[in-house]
Amino acid sequence: MNVNQAIETLKSQPSLEVMSQCLITLKEETRSNIEAAAVIVKHVVLVYPSLSGQVKRLLVSILSSSFLLLTHVMNFISLLQNSTEAKICKRFLIDALRGDVTCLNEYICSYTSSVEKQMLKAIFFGSKLLNALSGEIDIECYLEIMKNQLAEILQHHEVTEEKICTDFFISFMSLHPVSATNVFFGGLVFSESHIFTRYVQLLRGASAFTQRRLQKYMVQFLDSNTSLSSSASIYNILLRTGIRTVGFDTLMGLKSNLLQAIVIYLMTDSELLNLYRYLMGFFTRPDHPEDENVCYLLSVLLERLASAEREQKGHDPLFLDAVTSRLSSQSSEARERTMFIAKQIAGDDLKYESDFTIETPTILKPNTENIDFRYFRVPSGIDANGSSERGFSSSSNIMNNDLASLTLSDDETDGEGLQIVFLKDLVREFELDNKSHRSQVFLLKTTVKLVRQKIDFQLEIQSYSSTLLNIISSLSNTLDEPAFEEWKINALVSLLFVAPEKVADLVRILFGNELSLQQRMSLLSTMGLAARELRGIDDNMILKPQTDFPTKRLPWDEGAEKVKPVSAQSPSIEASPLRGAQVVWKSRKLKDKSSETIAPENRFRKFANKFFYPLAHGWLNGIDMGTYDHMFKKHYLSTMEIILSASFPHHEFRAMYQQMSVILEDAVRQGIEIDAVKVSDLSKLAMQE
Repeated sequence: MNVNQAIETLKSQPSLEVMSQCLITLKEETRSNIEAAAVIVKHVVLVYPSLSGQVKRLLVSILSSSFLLLTHVMNFISLLQNSTEAKICKRFLIDALRGDVTCLNEYICSYTSSVEKQMLKAIFFGSKLLNALSGEIDIECYLEIMKNQLAEILQHHEVTEEKICTDFFISFMSLHPVSATNVFFGGLVFSESHIFTRYVQLLRGASAFTQRRLQKYMVQFLDSNTSLSSSASIYNILLRTGIRTVGFDTLMGLKSNLLQAIVIYLMTDSELLNLYRYLMGFFTRPDHPEDENVCYLLSVLLERLASAEREQKGHDPLFLDAVTSRLSSQSSEARERTMFIAKQIAGDDLKYESDFTIETPTILKPNTENIDFRYFRVPSGIDANGSSERGFSSSSNIMNNDLASLTLSDDETDGEGLQIVFLKDLVREFELDNKSHRSQVFLLKTTVKLVRQKIDFQLEIQSYSSTLLNIISSLSNTLDEPAFEEWKINALVSLLFVAPEKVADLVRILFGNELSLQQRMSLLSTMGLAARELRGIDDNMILKPQTDFPTKRLPWDEGAEKVKPVSAQSPSIEASPLRGAQVVWKSRKLKDKSSETIAPENRFRKFANKFFYPLAHGWLNGIDMGTYDHMFKKHYLSTMEIILSASFPHHEFRAMYQQMSVILEDAVRQGIEIDAVKVSDLSKLAMQE
């Protein structure tokens, strides 16, 4: 198959096997062939949720080697705005960047010119890609994804140009200076010893301006992780990265006195003299808001100076003028700080008695150059607790027939390895079922998975849902397969959930087609369970698969036994030995919305009357099931009660309740048992309307 044939074949909705062959043919072409990239976006990416794991992985590998395909997907998102197709493209990009951490490294290795690399930086770290994914991802998740991409650069040595890497680091932290700094240093640089070593190599090869900015970010990160126990590791970190590029303004802005002292103790004599001249510019102004901090830094600096150099400062005209000016200050604390520093310089030659002191820590060189990175690691990943309390209790006895515990694998195939992507293929397999003797349970499982994946493809759903309802409703367990009825009900509920308006077709099948008693009762069970799911009530017997690359269950779709309880206890804050505990404020925009309890969406209100009234009219028109009439009508009434209960609140609820009361009176006359508790509950709901 050549390139042109592969392009034309993809336009005709091929099978998964043929699609895979086409993608393999076009893999190299997508790097430069605009038509190939456009066809893949339009005809493959847009059906991404329905692809098998193998084809998804192949598609992701193509994206990781083709920057052209990435830009095409982004342009497609921009063109489609907030449509369903744009949402699918966003999901694909998120899955691809999460699933293949080599994307950025591959792009950097592919491009050699500085213009191309600046374009890469603008897309990944200049908010272009982040803006394209808006609505599907927050800044914290995006930072985590980009951190993994940068980790690939730090862990491998394919990239030889240090400058572009360090430029990427700066741009990454510019996305959000606080969160990005924590993710980059706590989650990446200080995660492993060899990664830190690689970072130091890249840092030393960067320009002086880039070094200064990176050191500023790193020191600010260490500022919030400084304690007596971590001081030795911080000393060794600063020793290896160099404090020459730590600006004096950055030093003054640090909140940890211990970290400030460590930085000063690592300075050379010339750097100490430069810092002295910098601080004297503030020391002459005792009313400066940072005067306490200036005097502390000056005190640490004087401790660090040799005694001869310190005595020489006592004859410095700048220092003497500053002392004279400060002693005339109206602030007693400013005068006390002045005399303490003056006594540090003059020693015993200055006769001044006072209990005032400026506490400075004693900094000793560690015995080893080892770094304990455990002090600085930030837990990787974003916690996502998808569980939410439902506003309605799930009754374990909704239907008379007990539904078995069902499971659905990620890549469901039959014995011949068949995988179905499009609903038209699913319909064809159902129609060929009698000839091929294919497992009906396999097709029902595929219906559950495929239909729910296609919820955003409403054109395809509307085209084939009526046909599928008609076919599945009339199925019988001819091969005596286990759990057949359970999977049949799950398939029908899935169809009604994604296309609730098709309940009219199901009612027509219930009253108009030649069906067995079991088939009719299954349809009634389907209507009741679909009504509850549309109302937002979670029934365990109905599977609701939600998949992610490569067709793995999403975190909130895992079993309840795997969900770890979230501790309600607030994390302890380690108090600084010099400053005490500090409260760290977090922007509301950074709050993980997935952790908030969200009320279940009520999609049933719009369709409640379409579920209830046809059944009510069917009862009033008369039902006769012969020998099994009593059993069928009891199940029929139970279904109507479930639908009516799920309808609340509704503007027609009282009218529906009055209709239900007439039906219940007729049922009593026919000798059918009525659940008094359920009737009482419905009456209470009607009184609230």
